[in-house]
Amino acid sequence: MSTSDALRRRLDRWFGHGHDALTTGLVVGCAVVLGALAAWVGADLLPRAVLFGLGVVGFGAVLYGRPSRRGVVATALYALAALVAAVPVVYELVLAMHVADPLAHLLSVTDLLFVLVCWLLALVPALVGYRVATGPFGPRVRAALGR
Repeated sequence: MSTSDALRRRLDRWFGHGHDALTTGLVVGCAVVLGALAAWVGADLLPRAVLFGLGVVGFGAVLYGRPSRRGVVATALYALAALVAAVPVVYELVLAMHVADPLAHLLSVTDLLFVLVCWLLALVPALVGYRVATGPFGPRVRAALGR
């Protein structure tokens, strides 16, 4: 028995299945991109290297646990949407910790618009991820209408 077979069996025990090389590459690529974005978002809270390492390992484990390539892509898009939505929250949190009157700053029109724009931008990957996860809308709508 080779070492790679033992490692494959151990991974299969943890995640329940193995992936082909393309899906594994997709998992690694998405985990690196999401880990880099997580490190950028939380750079004011923790060191970037720590966040990047935790992000890559965490996202990699979650993405590798998905049973299909479609599930990997949908989950990566959902994670991207969550990270984009977290940008204004983390920004405001760090700013509120260092400002004398945080409530006045948090309720300014500019900051509320920043939150709204980021959340609207987060809707795009979330909707694309939903579309990837569930398939085309047309047949599901027709089936729901009884046609």
